[in-house]
Amino acid sequence: MRRKFFTAFTFVTLFLAVSVARAEVIISGTRVIYEEKLREGMVKISNTGNVPVLLQAWIDNGDASASPETIKVPFSMTPPVVRLDPQKEQTIRLFRTGAGLPADRESLFWFNLLEIPPKPTKNSAGDENKLQLAVRTRIKMFYRPEQLALSPEQAAKNLKFTISGKQVVIKNASPYYITFRSLEFRALEKGPILANLNKTNNKMVAPFSELSLPINVKSSINASTRVYYSVINDFGGETQSTQSLTP
Repeated sequence: MRRKFFTAFTFVTLFLAVSVARAEVIISGTRVIYEEKLREGMVKISNTGNVPVLLQAWIDNGDASASPETIKVPFSMTPPVVRLDPQKEQTIRLFRTGAGLPADRESLFWFNLLEIPPKPTKNSAGDENKLQLAVRTRIKMFYRPEQLALSPEQAAKNLKFTISGKQVVIKNASPYYITFRSLEFRALEKGPILANLNKTNNKMVAPFSELSLPINVKSSINASTRVYYSVINDFGGETQSTQSLTP
């Protein structure tokens, strides 16, 4: 069963450049937070379409091209494969089944959901000419240990920013992964933007690490410049903060 599903995904990958598919299944939220203290994680999905679909779910550790059968992660889920009828909802429950994850920081994984539409019938006109595509959704999954020193909100406010040439160095001394939605440099809150990271793709800094990113500098930046930024919170929204540049 699982091999058949993954073959369908491979087929989609080959035709993705020339075909467009419309996903009918929606995942509630843009990220999964698995909190150790709750002993399990949950992902809620809903079928907003008018036909039933088959779904396959799995977790990977960063390699998006890996086959579900070959991936080894310390988690299991139920159900891994499910049929979801139109306008219905389903909860996929996640369980930690292995050891070895750090207790002093978050660990990053990826939750995958493959949506396979039903085979077209011959009862409707034009069905024989339809191209059926499976649609894969992949979102971040964070495993969060129970005993962390501070909250995610505190972590976002304690970031340190340093300018080095045309790069900004962001220091994250917290145990959390922090993802930016926006990051701008201004002399005044309502003043013109001196630099930003709007064209940067990788905007996530790992726990206890630094991230150097190129910035689009429009004017000189000095000690009076402030950093105005927002980070993505647990609910997929944004939390705004401001900081001074670190000398």
